[in-house]
Formats: sequence, C-alpha cells, structure tokens
Amino acid sequence: MRQTLREARLIVRNDLRLFFRYSKGNFGRGTMLILAIVVLHAVTIPLCLFASHPPSPAIEGAFWTLVAIVMLGTTIVQATKLLFEETDFPLLLASPISQPAVLLARMATPAAGALLGVAWIVIPVVDGAIIGFGPRYLAAYPTVFLLAWLVAAVGIAATLTLVRMIGARRTRVAAQVFGSVLGVVLYLSFQLPNYLAPEHKAVALRMLHTVVGNPLSLAFARAGHGEPAMLAALTVATAGVALLTSRRMARVFIGGLQEAGSTEARPSHRAKAHHWRSGVFKATLLKDARLILRDPLILSQLLPTLMYMLPFFYVTFQHTGIAMLAPAAVAFGAMFSQQLTQVAVAGEECWDLIRMCPTPELKMRAAKVGAGMLGPLILVTGCALALAIAGRPGLSLLTFVTAFATAAACSWMQASEPKPKARRDVLKRGRREWTLSGMATLMLAMLSATGIGLVGAGNTVVGWTVLAAAAAAIAAIFAFVEMKEIAFAD
Repeated sequence: MRQTLREARLIVRNDLRLFFRYSKGNFGRGTMLILAIVVLHAVTIPLCLFASHPPSPAIEGAFWTLVAIVMLGTTIVQATKLLFEETDFPLLLASPISQPAVLLARMATPAAGALLGVAWIVIPVVDGAIIGFGPRYLAAYPTVFLLAWLVAAVGIAATLTLVRMIGARRTRVAAQVFGSVLGVVLYLSFQLPNYLAPEHKAVALRMLHTVVGNPLSLAFARAGHGEPAMLAALTVATAGVALLTSRRMARVFIGGLQEAGSTEARPSHRAKAHHWRSGVFKATLLKDARLILRDPLILSQLLPTLMYMLPFFYVTFQHTGIAMLAPAAVAFGAMFSQQLTQVAVAGEECWDLIRMCPTPELKMRAAKVGAGMLGPLILVTGCALALAIAGRPGLSLLTFVTAFATAAACSWMQASEPKPKARRDVLKRGRREWTLSGMATLMLAMLSATGIGLVGAGNTVVGWTVLAAAAAAIAAIFAFVEMKEIAFAD
C-alpha cells in the first residue's frame, strides 16, 4: 500500500509540475489570484465577525452546491485531457509502476485540479466562518477535500460515458459550454428578484430557496460545519464512488478499450449521395451556416452576451412594453452577425484552396458574410413577427429593415480586412483586441438600436433623426469600405 501511494504521489506531482510550468508565464493572472484571495479575506472576515448569526442552511447549501458544480466542470475538462488527449497513459500502464498506482494518480490529479480551481473562494469564506462563527467550521476543510474526490470520481465516470457517446473533443467542449451557461444561469437566478414586481419577488425568492435548499446541498452544509454523521456519510460515499470509478477505468484502459472509447460517434444512418443543385455561392453560404450551428463553442460565446443583457431589456419592457423587442432585435442582430462573420471569415482554414478555385475569393467571402448573418436574422424575424402580432406592423417592418441593414454593414466591415487564424477553442482565444472596425460596428449597432427604440417609444422626431444618421453611416460603409484581398506570403 505504501508503495502504491508513493508511486501515485510521484505521478501526481509530475502532473502538477507540468501544470504550473505551463501557467508560470502568466504572472499577471497569478498576481490577480493572490490579490483576490487577500481582498476576499478582508471582506469575509469582517462580515462574519459582525454578523448576528451564522448563515442559514439554505445559503450554506447553495455555497457547497456551487463549489461542487465548478469542480465538476473542471474535472471533466481535466479528465478528458489526461485520459484521452495526453500520450503518457499507455506508457504509464506499460511501465513497472503498478496499475493501481496509475489509476489512483489519474483520479488524484483531477481532484487536485478541482481543489485548486475553487481554493481562491473557499479559503476566504471558510476562514471568515471559523473566525466569526466558531471552530466547528474547521470541518469545512476536510469536507471540501472529500467533495473534491467525490466530484473527481463522478466527473471521470461522466467523462468515460460522454467520450464513448460523442468523442473526446466534444466532451471537452461540452464541459466548457456547461460551465459558461451555468455561470450565466446563476447570475440571472440571483439577479431576477431585483427586477420583479414586489408581488412576484416573494414567489421568486421562495422558489430560489427551495432549489438551493435541496437535501444533497443541505447534507454538504451539515458536513461543512462539523456534524460527524454527515462527515462519515460523505467519506463512505466518496470511497464507494471512487472504487466504482477506478474499476470502470480499469475495464476501459487496462482492458485495451481506450481506442474504442475515444473514437468519435458515428452516425447511425448511411449518408446519401449528394447532387449539386445550386451554385458555389449558395453552397458556401449553407456550408458555413452549418459549421457555425454545429460549433457549440461559438454558441457558448454568444449565449452569455444574450443572457447578460436580458435584465436590461426586462427593465426596458416594464416601461415600453412589447416595443422593447425592436431595439433588442436590432442590437442582437448586429452584434451576433458581426461576431459570427468574424468566426466564418477569420476561422477559415483553407484560404489557399479558396484562392486557387475558379470562383473569386471576394465572392466566397461575401457568402461567408451571408452565413454569419443567417442565424441572427432568424432571431430578428421572430421579434418582428411578435411585434406584428402585437399590433405594431409598421414598427415590425421598420425593425426588420433596420436590423438587416445594420447587420449587413457590421458584417461587411468585419469581413473587409480579415485576419486568418486557426479556428480553435473560441473560449481560449485570449484577450479581445479592439480595432477601429470593431468599435465602429459597436457604435453603429448602438445608434440603430437607439433610433428604433425611440421610434417605438413614441419619440418619432428624435427617433427618425437618429435612424437617418444610422442610415447615412450604413451607406458610407458600403460606399467607402472595400473588400480587400487576403495577402498571402508566397
């Protein structure tokens, strides 16, 4: 047993060393993390010291549930990388190291990663609770340790199942999308009561309290403030789930099924023979539209933009009613068209083949502009139809025309000077670079949305004046911004 633990510790230490070596160059992020821990200590300790009573079980349960969900997303991403994308697992299994040590290490590394991912928020909160509410909250540290192992085991089991169903790459993408959407949902859940009327706020708070006060969350909370029975139950559950997961890993990897488990899912139906019935422009437009819809990373980038703006449009709805759909449709149509056009144009990986084909490259790029606009215009059409059904047909038509013209201008400007780069993880492209064209498209979208919003609210003179300025800007874009061919290094 000691030999197994020693070998597993050696593998985990090497994995963590590689992780920190990869992150070593990002000094700014590490400094911000340390600063966040210090600032959170300065906030949580006074709050707990001057609080009249400890937090309710529902609040504690919500905290532990949030920690567990964050751990789960981190675990699935790490497990996918360690088990199916790294190349050292077969070497470790073929080495003199015992197989139980390899399996234990491959469970310990995601657990350590999950702990590191939530340490910046857990440590300040727990330290504040210990200082403010008593030493019984010292049990939170073994609780978070056991929870990390439990979530790691569950995450690895879920990873093995998902990889077998949809493949390794899509599993990692699904975990990233899950984390992105979850953050937005949590934000909206806690912000929604602030935007509701007083008679509906109480109902929303009761529903939120019921959700966060589920028995599993309450069990984590009871273990976190030192109930021996809950700590013992969490220990037994962690050991049992970890044992089952290790046995499943042994069947998959030691049984020689890694390759079979990591293959991409194959369609159950046979592909039909394709017959060309349209031109190159239409085929390119539909092809790029399908690629955009199939890429969940793109959707995960757009969903937060949509959902974070919902509270603002909800407040606007309380004052203007259904007319709120007009500025919302124009803003979303322009912003989403610009972003999707950027992905379709800059993310193209075969510009050399496009340049060699008989069709002019600029015509192919125009098809990509249409593909970037297709999805947002469907959303705009839905909003326009809702306005027409609500008895505002004139505003509905004006909304569609304004949204279409604004989206076309924003997409045209975005595609005028493309910067080709590999279409990889959209969530990991780093800090966004604000260019002159990007700022111009944002200002145009705001100008058009403001104009249509004023018209919908009844300020027709000011609204039409703003729309006239937006129309002049759109005309100037199409008149003076030309599509430039991509310069290739021969």
